[in-house]
Amino acid sequence: MENLSGNLGIAVKTSAMESCPFKKARQWTILLVDDHGKVISFSRFKEAVIISASMLFIAIIAAVILFFLYKNTQNDNNKLQDILSTSKKKLSILRNENDILMARLVISESKVNANYANKHESKPEKALNAYTEKSTPDKNDLNAANDKQDVRLSQKQPYEKPAIVSVNNFNVYYEKDKNILRVQYIIKNTDLNTKIAGYTVVILKDNEVNQNEWLILPSDNNLIEGKPSGKAGQVFLISSFREIKLKATQLTNPNRFKKVTVFVFSNKGDLLLEKDFPFLIKSLS
Repeated sequence: MENLSGNLGIAVKTSAMESCPFKKARQWTILLVDDHGKVISFSRFKEAVIISASMLFIAIIAAVILFFLYKNTQNDNNKLQDILSTSKKKLSILRNENDILMARLVISESKVNANYANKHESKPEKALNAYTEKSTPDKNDLNAANDKQDVRLSQKQPYEKPAIVSVNNFNVYYEKDKNILRVQYIIKNTDLNTKIAGYTVVILKDNEVNQNEWLILPSDNNLIEGKPSGKAGQVFLISSFREIKLKATQLTNPNRFKKVTVFVFSNKGDLLLEKDFPFLIKSLS
């Protein structure tokens, strides 16, 4: 008798093995259906998701790296700004000290020149007094003595021609946010064999009549007949040239000025140059 149950089991196993010869890999597929019923399949969805995620991860890493680089650059920039601000403060202090030393030097030279002139003026007077005490000359002898005295004075004190200077590169700037007016120009020595020491003053004018409306830089100056006294101002000592920088603070309406006059005096108070410029405000570059 045949074994029907055993044969049935073998047949079932054989048919199952024939229907599933191997296991297929799982695959994601997106099906898109348009308005007309047309089906569009997208079978690489999993790979696309992996690639997109990888690109997003790389972009995040790059953003983090760029952020830290930006922070380091910003910190370096802040440090450089602090160093620059400190250097500007030191430069301002050094300029002020230089101006003070220049003022002391000019005052010392003025005193030395005054003492030198007094000594040379007193010597001829003493010689003339001694001459008159010894004898009582007539008119001709007195005239001869005066002529000799004039010759001696001319030999000992030759006429000193005032140093010649020029003013160039005159500019006016205005910082509206700070209400600061800046005046800059260059004093040039045209005689390079002689050093020139003195003072310079700037007057900003809106008219020629009302001197109370004028602006004087530096402000510690007194006017005599519409001009500075020549005994104060911005001190300078030049052999070639020097840039002068003056400023006025808390100035809200600079456009009222029409003309600027620059004065240059020697350390003795002699006027070396008086020059007018039109008042034109230039933008800060």
